[in-house]
Amino acid sequence: MQKSSVFMVLCIGHIIGEYFLTNKYIVKKKEKKKIFCYCLAYIIPFIIIGMLFYIYGYNIGKICLECICIHFIIEVIKRWIENYDIRTNKLPINVTNVIYVCSLIFHILSFLLIIWKSSILDYYFPEYIIKPIPYLLYFLCIAKPANITFKILFSAYQVKPESEQEDDNSTKTKNGAGALVGILERFLCAVFIVLGQYSAVGLTMTAKSIARYDQITKNPAFAEYFLIGTLYSILYTVVLYGIIFKYILY
Repeated sequence: MQKSSVFMVLCIGHIIGEYFLTNKYIVKKKEKKKIFCYCLAYIIPFIIIGMLFYIYGYNIGKICLECICIHFIIEVIKRWIENYDIRTNKLPINVTNVIYVCSLIFHILSFLLIIWKSSILDYYFPEYIIKPIPYLLYFLCIAKPANITFKILFSAYQVKPESEQEDDNSTKTKNGAGALVGILERFLCAVFIVLGQYSAVGLTMTAKSIARYDQITKNPAFAEYFLIGTLYSILYTVVLYGIIFKYILY
């Protein structure tokens, strides 16, 4: 197993613990009693990763521990900056987006540094274990992490469709349906890209446009937000594919 594969495994552990086992990006203020549960949820994937490596005779407990410690150091710094902004209100801009992007960059750089200075060079793992790793990372990233990233970075443009603002419950869209549609859209795009059927990616845009045609024509603000979301999904899926399969693996 090359260092690139180990790096992707650590990223998988981070994504599962940070995005799928917790919802701290959706809830703005975490209650103190939930902090312990959040810490435990983040640690669980790395415990499993360490156990899987240990089964094959490799002890990467130190690496997993370093990843966990760096993550919580970053979280402490983020919490201090966010609390400072709330207490003093002296920061000239809303730093939520900047903090989120910087956090992602610091996590990636820290994982790269940990792998680079480790002695992991040529771990032997069966091919059936190594081969699915980039695909697992790819499809995990285009699910909930992509939704949360979009909500944070483009929250200023969020507009509800007119059907959600009406009193008639029969015309309201279900809560969370838009996020699910986004995930399915990216999954379809990812499948088409992996299979090399790039022209079929346009089918997802067509299907979404038909479903939202009424809201798009009647609500220009929602049409702009809808277009931003669609282009974001396609760009996110294509760029991530290039990073994982064209850059990290080679």
